Amino acid sequence: MSPHPPPTVPSILLPELLGFSPQLLLDDVINVANNAVNETVGAMEIFMLRWAEERKETAAGKHWDSNQDIEQGLVAFQTLLESHIDIAFDFFELWSLRNIFAIPADLPIVAPHHKGLDLQIEPERELELMTEIEELRRKIDNVRFIHCACLIVPDTRIATPVKSIIYTRRPLF
Repeated sequence: MSPHPPPTVPSILLPELLGFSPQLLLDDVINVANNAVNETVGAMEIFMLRWAEERKETAAGKHWDSNQDIEQGLVAFQTLLESHIDIAFDFFELWSLRNIFAIPADLPIVAPHHKGLDLQIEPERELELMTEIEELRRKIDNVRFIHCACLIVPDTRIATPVKSIIYTRRPLF
């Protein structure tokens, strides 16, 4: 095995392809595990309190303060479980990001919205298309300007000559 991991695709591309962030998925998995620990400790507390009440009824448990011992034991138990879960899921998170959610850099990837695009266009054609786009933007701006002017001044004597300016190729401003 080589000392350096193979190069991978930038992580910004992965959410675009998957439709979700792998890090958020892993965080949700870890939160589910932590919630399970909290529920387990809560259930264990109920069991321990019931067990302590039954033990108090016997002669051996009359002088025993169970609440403090149970509380200390549950805190130690929860801390131990959370510590092991944190370590295990840290490894799981790193392993997942390196192995499951890593795309090798030499793998040809085409996003669904890039399928069928011709990215080998000549610079002259690109310049021509950019000029056409700018011209269309100017026309749209002119139409918006005239539309706003017609809303502000609804007098038809003014609006009719202004609307005829739409078809000119020069910008109004």
